Amino acid sequence: MGVCAVDEGKTGKSRNEATAAALTFSLSRPQVDSKILVFDFGGGTLDISILEIGEGVCEVIATAGDGQLGGDDFDQIIIDYILEQVQKQFGASFAFSSLQQIVVKEAAIKAKIDLSVSKASNRDRIE
Repeated sequence: MGVCAVDEGKTGKSRNEATAAALTFSLSRPQVDSKILVFDFGGGTLDISILEIGEGVCEVIATAGDGQLGGDDFDQIIIDYILEQVQKQFGASFAFSSLQQIVVKEAAIKAKIDLSVSKASNRDRIE
């Protein structure tokens, strides 16, 4: 719906989520000449769009993506880091139950969300 609202349905073109987000963002900003770079980490994909805004016109300069890299990959990197730190603290033979693995995954996702808006996460305890 946001995409159609941006181009008023006139072009009928499909846009990736990063481009749609950048176009929507540009409509909410004062008309200042600028270039915008938007990253969209989906569950399994990464989309990037670069737009130029000027004189009431928003032009897509470039858009690209990687269908093999996404938010799930970053979740796994954070999970692996947490597991590595726990194993360092409690010994390499420490094994996680299925429930513990789920709790670690939830904590990793929450930390990733924290880190998307700040430089640090205070998730020093897994709840």
